[in-house]
Amino acid sequence: MKIIIVGAGISGLTCYLYLKKLLPNPPAPAPAHEIIIYESYASPKASQRASAPAPNAERRSLIGGGLGVAPNGMKVLRDLDKELHDEMQARGYPTVNVLLRSARGHTLQKMVDMGSKGELEFLVLCSRQAVWDCVRERVPDEALRTGRVVSRVNKAEGGVPSIELEGGEIVEADLIIGADGVKSVVKKAILGDGIKDDYPPYYTGLTGVGGFIPSDYLRANTKEEESPRPETSAMICTFGAAGFFGYAPCTSGPHAPLARKDVENGEAAPLGDTAMWWSTYESATLPDTKKPDQEEIQKQLLERHGDWADPIITRIVREVDIQSMIPTYISPILPTWQADGLVLIGDAAHALPPTSGQGVSVALEDAHLLSLLLSHHLHHLYTSSHPQPTSTALQKTLTTATTAYVRARKPRVERIRDFALRMSDQKRKKGLVGEYFSYFVVWLMGLAMPNLMAEMVHGYDVPTEAEKAFRAGSRGAVKGAASVGFGVEAGGGDGGCVR
Repeated sequence: MKIIIVGAGISGLTCYLYLKKLLPNPPAPAPAHEIIIYESYASPKASQRASAPAPNAERRSLIGGGLGVAPNGMKVLRDLDKELHDEMQARGYPTVNVLLRSARGHTLQKMVDMGSKGELEFLVLCSRQAVWDCVRERVPDEALRTGRVVSRVNKAEGGVPSIELEGGEIVEADLIIGADGVKSVVKKAILGDGIKDDYPPYYTGLTGVGGFIPSDYLRANTKEEESPRPETSAMICTFGAAGFFGYAPCTSGPHAPLARKDVENGEAAPLGDTAMWWSTYESATLPDTKKPDQEEIQKQLLERHGDWADPIITRIVREVDIQSMIPTYISPILPTWQADGLVLIGDAAHALPPTSGQGVSVALEDAHLLSLLLSHHLHHLYTSSHPQPTSTALQKTLTTATTAYVRARKPRVERIRDFALRMSDQKRKKGLVGEYFSYFVVWLMGLAMPNLMAEMVHGYDVPTEAEKAFRAGSRGAVKGAASVGFGVEAGGGDGGCVR
């Protein structure tokens, strides 16, 4: 079986690793599965980049700015590779603290999320580049076709799906996975004629700017160097009449792994050398991101945040350079994410508002769940076909697996999307009455959010959801589906999680 993944972002690379780990080998004498990633840009590993980046350069804009991998996303990385998980946690800043504040200096809510069901999994604050580097390091170079632009994708429609590369080359596969972002070419084929985008992403009227700063900025209100106070080690989110401002550490110093009792006692990881900041504001016109006017942006930052009560915010807006400028696009709700040998994951399926805090994490969940369902449906096909499954049977199996994946994932993602859109309204410009009403809304949501996030969002368990989806799809046709198991301990292409 041949699988093509379009896009070598975080979700595409993670999907590759999960497929290699979980897919069962086809029965002999069939060759091993071939999984190839097509990416239009050069995608070297950190160790392969031509020259060592300047201090903190990798955390600037090689691949995006800063982000947070939520506890549910970190669980996906842990299930994939404990070493990768631990490296990611060490490269970022692990925290359980989020502070919601008003521009006038009041703390609206302090949220502490230590995970659910007795598990301790952190929110890891880091650069997007750091996440990508950790995953890319584990994908062999021979699995990537870089500098190859996929210009069009074709559905199976009785045969097998294919991609068309710039220059006209056609490459066929049994399954094509679209991990190619909000302007996905795979989406165009699933929901249209492969040329026109019938469900284009739309600009929300909100634009984000941000960058990276020395972590010393966060020590403005504390003399403690080695064991920062919760205020220093938290992600700070401040709301005001003129928009939103956030900042947080995004690297940590050397430290022993923190246990639940350590966190409960107020211990936190030592700060590393870098922190990140970001501001979201309302802008009716789409800004020019290719040639941003630094002076004008700086002026706007000062106008919006220069009189806010937090001295860390006022120092940032007066002193730092803007290193990223990203208009907020989100995707409309798509009727489906799969059709005729094609399937979408990550932003290609559901570009979420930044207020969700879940963009990367739900993309990781997508990759995990899709791989589990493909693994189990293929296991059933391979053990019930003698001697070899037909191409028709294979396509039917792939459609069954991808349909189950979409049915399982869409409700969760759409709930997160709806909640995030409501929160996004708190970032828009407002008058005095609207400002204080927004503080009330943020305070009220903060009361419910820790439990909501811990159970409904961060408590999501992909193997459990995969088992539910598999059983719902099989309707008991496969006795012993439970014994097939949805763990992810085994791997190496010898049956994956099938034991």
